[in-house]
Amino acid sequence: MGITLEEHKKFVKMGYVVLVLSYRGHGHSKGTPSEKGLQRDAQAALEYLLVDEQLSKHIILYGQSLGGAVAIDLASRNPTKINGLIIENTFTSLPGAVRDFPIIGWFSFLCNQKWDSLAKIRLIPPTVPILMLSGLQDKLVRPHHMTTLWKTAGKRGQSKKGKETEPNVKAKKDLFVSFDFGAHVNTDVQSDYWSTVEEFVRSIRKHDKDNQEAQTSGATTMTISEVVADYD
Repeated sequence: MGITLEEHKKFVKMGYVVLVLSYRGHGHSKGTPSEKGLQRDAQAALEYLLVDEQLSKHIILYGQSLGGAVAIDLASRNPTKINGLIIENTFTSLPGAVRDFPIIGWFSFLCNQKWDSLAKIRLIPPTVPILMLSGLQDKLVRPHHMTTLWKTAGKRGQSKKGKETEPNVKAKKDLFVSFDFGAHVNTDVQSDYWSTVEEFVRSIRKHDKDNQEAQTSGATTMTISEVVADYD
């Protein structure tokens, strides 16, 4: 299960260039999926965008479920190359998501992919705005994962004692939006979902325009496909 063509079209209609990443071992991509392999795929896609001077100026990552974990990981490793991050129904870690299920949760320690988003989201600087979209009816990735990620994201730029590590850096605005009737596969069709996404992306462009030289290029959205087969 992955991000649909209709979702891609939403970004195109907003006027953005969209790069869609298909993981190794999924879709028409060859190879065998693994955590390290997916990280390499995402990094290769980012490097492809960075070659173009115009596209590299406004890169926003968008990922659902596991795609959100890949996006968080990529942003944590490339903090100065990312302008924004949008995640939907993403887990704090893959073993953590498995533990929420009866019986099979006992075997979460067997997960060979960890995707520790809770630790990695702290590595993303506060200057990179994050939009979190949570479906409260999600039974696959329980909503508490998103709320935990949100609380942790709020501590970015702070030391363990709560003091700002970069007091002179102006943080961009993070946003958390929940949808009462959103499930794992239909949160994106809930009322106000896309208007929220569009407003968030436009706010990034405005912020960059206000703090840098005038930009003439459009924003680039890199979508990270979702894969749930590993724990579905």
